[in-house]
Amino acid sequence: MDLIRVILMDIEGNENINGKFTISDADFGATGADRTALQYHLRLLMDAGYIEGKDLLQSAKNDPRMDVHKMLVEECAPIMITRMTWDGHDFLDTVRDSKVWEKTKEALKGVGGVGIDTIKDVAKEIGKTVINHQVKKHTGIDLGL
Repeated sequence: MDLIRVILMDIEGNENINGKFTISDADFGATGADRTALQYHLRLLMDAGYIEGKDLLQSAKNDPRMDVHKMLVEECAPIMITRMTWDGHDFLDTVRDSKVWEKTKEALKGVGGVGIDTIKDVAKEIGKTVINHQVKKHTGIDLGL
């Protein structure tokens, strides 16, 4: 769960993104994840529609001029990310706050594997509770969230 959040935060914060340039999986050194795990999660984010990009390994498989075996062995087939989608920004905005994120992870701790939509739904409900608490604390108004 943490890696998905970190990846999206890195994409959002990268000045070479947003249609001007692309970034590749090699630009994510700060995540602490190995390249295989990083590429796997980037592919999942593309599958979910949270980011757009191009998996150059898949492109290479369709190009007889490319040595796919060499790319696999050397792990040099990058994934080029061109942008984060609306859904990606929406998910990130939902889990951005560290309090909401920690409470979300705690709520899902004993559940086992959950999908990204479930994570987002739980985080939204926790976020509503946090917002309601803050508004009530500062204004005395209960939003009823």
